[in-house]
Amino acid sequence: MPPLDLPAFISAWTALYAHLDAIGYLPPSSVSYPPYGTLASFSTTAPVPLHPLILSLLPRLPYPSSYESALSFELIPRARAQPYTVEGQLRLARDPEMEYLDGEPRLGPGQPEEVAGVLREEEVALTTQLAGGTTLVLDVVQGTLREYSVSNPPPGAESQYPFPHDPSDRRNWPALPAVETVRSYVAKYESLEWIAWRAGVEDGVIEAHDYRVSAASSFSRLGEPSEARRRNGLGKYEREWKASG
Repeated sequence: MPPLDLPAFISAWTALYAHLDAIGYLPPSSVSYPPYGTLASFSTTAPVPLHPLILSLLPRLPYPSSYESALSFELIPRARAQPYTVEGQLRLARDPEMEYLDGEPRLGPGQPEEVAGVLREEEVALTTQLAGGTTLVLDVVQGTLREYSVSNPPPGAESQYPFPHDPSDRRNWPALPAVETVRSYVAKYESLEWIAWRAGVEDGVIEAHDYRVSAASSFSRLGEPSEARRRNGLGKYEREWKASG
């Protein structure tokens, strides 16, 4: 695949946040948008081996405004966005198994401790996963996105994995076209295949393949549609909630 189309990816990633904001899902002041000014987090002098395309991309994306904000919502089902606007935290980009403030990235073969991380320099982890969720691993050179999971095995037969000796290797997950995949996330929200229901609770985003059935049980547990959704004119949520009952 060709290298990542930066403007197209930035547009798709920003649209994901814009939709969640429009429906009143994002907590107030929980997301920061570019331009950010000069940030040490994105400095090329940081002891983190990142490809120039990554260093060009990261400062042009929206992010949770703090660690606390990152913990307050899911960006896609059971996955939280990385707060790269927090100074010095690019290390979280280096290991798809990293969790917030949970130690340091694993060491790759022959790597010095100060540049720890198992991802290649052209790869970056855009999310961190909750149980049953996914970490999105972006490859800017190939223009691909892998939906990596420590909770679930890669799709397909183990004998067909590119790295069958290590089923947990991120490269056993399909390399999806990055821009189109992020656009598909926005489409899932718009169609209510995914329902961003309530931030700050377990399963705050519902994977509602049959959303009337899922909504019926989840809405009774989480409460009625928020005033923010009604104020923003997204009555489809309200109509489907009523239909589900």
